[in-house]
Amino acid sequence: MKIRIKFEKHGNIKYIGHLDLMRFFQKMFRRAGLDISYSKGFNPHPVMSFASPLGVGMESVGEYLDVEMNSTLEPEEALDICNRASVDGVRLTEYVILPDDAKKSMALVSAADYRYIWKEEIPDAQKQAFWQEKLSAYLAQAEILVTKKTKKSEQEIDIRPAIYRMEWIPDTPGFFMQVSAGSVLNIKPELLLSDFFSFAGEAFDPYTFARWRLEMYTGEKGQLIPLYRAK
Repeated sequence: MKIRIKFEKHGNIKYIGHLDLMRFFQKMFRRAGLDISYSKGFNPHPVMSFASPLGVGMESVGEYLDVEMNSTLEPEEALDICNRASVDGVRLTEYVILPDDAKKSMALVSAADYRYIWKEEIPDAQKQAFWQEKLSAYLAQAEILVTKKTKKSEQEIDIRPAIYRMEWIPDTPGFFMQVSAGSVLNIKPELLLSDFFSFAGEAFDPYTFARWRLEMYTGEKGQLIPLYRAK
């Protein structure tokens, strides 16, 4: 039986890395008494996988975990039990029972929403106008070439088709980004912002921002579906 869980990660838990988060969920499921399926062999472990690892220091209200179970409670009851077994900073918000032939979320994810908010307020109206003007000019480009580095190579790619939305948010100064994600073309928000700041003639420092992942999707641009609704 396949279950897809959506959860939040915030507060001090944002400094917990991916492997430690996986260990946390293994222990949380045991405390909650859920009937988790285990792998076979000499070192059995819960059958579970995440849609996409979250960077250390980033918070989220849109993380996903797929887990296999031998049997399950009703979704509302399972959410309540898991949240009582959880800790401050990790809260489950969706518990979806999937069809047996459902694909894993890591194979489905194709886009993600991010929000970067300046930790220090930018009250100057001219400065806000500056960012809006620069962003409009940046997105008006026919192509946006960046150098994407991997463990084995560097490659120049055009990321303009992978930027689905990018907006300046004036009320809590910062940026909203909806970008391509997943195995086909994964655009990290800091790669995009670093290139944009360079275009604007400004230095980019990710640590001056509070960083959030808001949601992950499957589907094509213009027809995106949040992962908890994907079957």
